[in-house]
Amino acid sequence: MNPLNLDEYDQQSLYSFQNEHDSCGVGLVVNISGEKSHEIIENGLQVLENMVHRGAESADNKTGDGAGMLVQIPHEFILLQGIPVPAIGKYGTGLVFLPREKKEAELCLRIIKENVEEENLHLLAVRDVPVNSDILGEISASNEPQIKQIFVT
Repeated sequence: MNPLNLDEYDQQSLYSFQNEHDSCGVGLVVNISGEKSHEIIENGLQVLENMVHRGAESADNKTGDGAGMLVQIPHEFILLQGIPVPAIGKYGTGLVFLPREKKEAELCLRIIKENVEEENLHLLAVRDVPVNSDILGEISASNEPQIKQIFVT
C-alpha cells in the first residue's frame, strides 16, 4: 500500500496543508452537506467551552483574548429583525467594533460608508448588536467597544 504524498492528499480531501499555520485553540464543527441546524451551533458552543483553558486570561479571571464562531448568514433571523435585505446571496454582512465615544464611532461609520461606496456598493443597514456587558471582567469592560452589524449590497 502506497501512502499518499501531501499534494495527493490536498487534492483528495477537504484539508489543505497550505493552510497550515500556528493557531492556538482552534476547533471545527461542520455539516459537510451544508445543512443548517441548531445542533451544529450547540456543538460549536461546546467546543468553545471545552477550549476555555486555551484562552489567555487576565488576573480578573474574566478577561480573555476572545473567541467566536463563524456561521452561515442567518437570513431568516435578519428578516425577523426588520432589516430589509435582498435575497440570500445578494448581500454581505459583518461585525464592526467601534469606539465607545459617539463622535469617534460616527466618524468610523462614515469612513466605512465612504469606502463601501468607493467599491460601488451600498451600505444598506447598520444594526446594534445586543450584548451582555454584565459578564465582562473589569479590564475588558473598560475597553468594551460598540458592536455594530453592517449589511452591504
